[in-house]
Amino acid sequence: MKRHLALIATVLSLNLVPQVATAACPELKAWPERPPAPDGRVASQEEMSRAGDAVREYVATIEHYLDCRPGRTLLLHNRMVELAEKSAEAYNLEVRHYNARQEAIAAH
Repeated sequence: MKRHLALIATVLSLNLVPQVATAACPELKAWPERPPAPDGRVASQEEMSRAGDAVREYVATIEHYLDCRPGRTLLLHNRMVELAEKSAEAYNLEVRHYNARQEAIAAH
């Protein structure tokens, strides 16, 4: 048991755990660009679908980056999470506008 703990302590002291975790992760050279949310009051279904795909890809990029780099500062982590959330919220607002428009059209 002592040998096992000593090995873990050695690995941690050499900081090999984060290096192993990030070895398969590409370096983020720039902040990913936030995809624009279409205006749900006038956008077509195809535009909304493409925007949804772009938002999901944007959020997945940020999540992958954060998962690959657990040693990032809390401030950077929180900022990236906030960017992903704001992008999803903006898209979801436009989806509500789109759905309201579709319901209004169906009601007539």
